[in-house]
Amino acid sequence: MKTKKLFIFDLDNTLTDSAGLTAAASREAAAFMARALNMPLADMYGIIRRSPDQFRFSDYGRVARWLDQEGHLPPAKTPSERMERDTLIRAIDAQWKKAQRESTMLYDGVLDVLRAIKAQGASIVIYTDAEAAPMMQRLHHLAVHAASIYPGMAGPDDLLDLFDHFYCQPGLEPDGEFLAGCDAGFIRAVKEKTTLWRDRAFKPDTGHMRIILDDYRTPAAEAVMVGDSYKDGGCAIPLGIDFVWFYPGTVFTDDHVQALLSISDPGWNYGTAAITERFNETNSPTHTVRADFAEIVGFFDIAPGNAFRNSDCTAPGSDGYCRNCACHADETRPAKRLKPLFPLQSPPSPLGPASHVPRATPAPAARDSSGTADPGKTATPPAPPPAPTPAS
Repeated sequence: MKTKKLFIFDLDNTLTDSAGLTAAASREAAAFMARALNMPLADMYGIIRRSPDQFRFSDYGRVARWLDQEGHLPPAKTPSERMERDTLIRAIDAQWKKAQRESTMLYDGVLDVLRAIKAQGASIVIYTDAEAAPMMQRLHHLAVHAASIYPGMAGPDDLLDLFDHFYCQPGLEPDGEFLAGCDAGFIRAVKEKTTLWRDRAFKPDTGHMRIILDDYRTPAAEAVMVGDSYKDGGCAIPLGIDFVWFYPGTVFTDDHVQALLSISDPGWNYGTAAITERFNETNSPTHTVRADFAEIVGFFDIAPGNAFRNSDCTAPGSDGYCRNCACHADETRPAKRLKPLFPLQSPPSPLGPASHVPRATPAPAARDSSGTADPGKTATPPAPPPAPTPAS
């Protein structure tokens, strides 16, 4: 078996069922808004699709505020109507956050796999196309839930300690309100090992993966990408990185598929078929997890990996960051490391450095969802795929 020293995990629908949560919670939020505004549900969905996709798939409180601020909702013409609208937005926000807290949890077997990999000294990172604030909120909810049900966990920080670094997209808005319900110390700890992508490139672009390999001084042959989408394979296979496809993360109920399609741009699709139809020689899995997350540790030998070292730094110190160069402030570099920005805060924020881009920066173009297909493609999940030929 191949030996792996760096495990790179996608987050949504790989470590946690984000699509299932989004489908159920967005359907409830849309119905609630439609009733409150006396609007047909189909019309409400049409209005929701005008909001940035980063909001639609992460926070319906933000969706409602954005639609109201941008004039997409019926105008509130009187002080009384304005008060009712603000109350509606607060109710949607509270409803969404409650669903997030109660339903965000690790897939069965994930914690044991992470512990097994870490026990053998390999490095573990998360590489997601999610925005920073939703990623951090999900990590907080995952950690709180895990600490409440798994034996041997002293607290939420125990889950955080299993990850060496997080790579994600910057937010479109300040993260203070979004993360208000999370423990500030936990969020600061996440930010201390978070990299934001300034270039707004998304998977399957391979540029970010090259930086991750450089940060851990790891040859491609000693790394593995674990994800649910052909896009995860597309940023790994061309570089010679093995790709483990988490098949269970692609299986949705028909109700969930319909709910997700209702909030998606034209051409998006979901489910196993939508992904397998996009597999080709540049993104096909070398291994497939068909049922049990624990299958991952049986695919490879695991060996100690390298510690993080900012590959942009000219003279990194013991923590992987240098103190004598301004590379972390160079806005032309694709990677923005948050840890060096902590001492530059004035005044210091309880949540650490900002994880968003300035409002003047336009929202990026809509991107493929995890599990998209061309318009008209079916999203009905087929039977589990046969086991691939093991890589030597």
